[in-house]
Amino acid sequence: MEGDGAGAAGSGDGDGGGGNGGGGGAPPPSAELLYSAALSGNVELLAWLRERGCPWDAGAFTAAAHAGSVAALEWLAERGCPMPTDGCALLYAAREGDLLTLRCLARLGCPWGHPGALVTSCVRAGVGAAALRCLLQLGCPVVWEHAAAVADAAVVTTVARGGGSTAVAAAAAVGRLLEEERSRRQDHEQRGRQGR
Repeated sequence: MEGDGAGAAGSGDGDGGGGNGGGGGAPPPSAELLYSAALSGNVELLAWLRERGCPWDAGAFTAAAHAGSVAALEWLAERGCPMPTDGCALLYAAREGDLLTLRCLARLGCPWGHPGALVTSCVRAGVGAAALRCLLQLGCPVVWEHAAAVADAAVVTTVARGGGSTAVAAAAAVGRLLEEERSRRQDHEQRGRQGR
């Protein structure tokens, strides 16, 4: 990498030292530092750390998703940062009700995880109907019977825990949404078969 003076300012190395890792044999910054930069959404800091040999893994991508930083997610994806394969990045965004980040993650090709697991995790976590609807519209795979059972259990659990009418209504709305989407998809598939 090139010595642009930023290395000198950042490392205390007065000669502007080129090279990766900050010059003078200093080790590259840690992956944890990159996670913090991703969590802050600071793309310039991400670039600066990577220029100095900072390692990355799916944790950086997950941190950017947790922060809801579309700019950081796009920057990481464009440069080949590994994405988590278990759906956790999408779950973070869904828990926050962050539809913009959900759409970004889907557009970037972030894996859904094991088929059906993300939807059931969202239902268990109490994700709202808007975020769940967004996931379904984006093509998140669903195991309908399992999702419906988890949604029914969520209503029962909410009532058993003394959840107020708003919480019970929210849990029931998720169950209705799943049933409506299931019916819609079945109708669509049936029309497709009849049209052939």
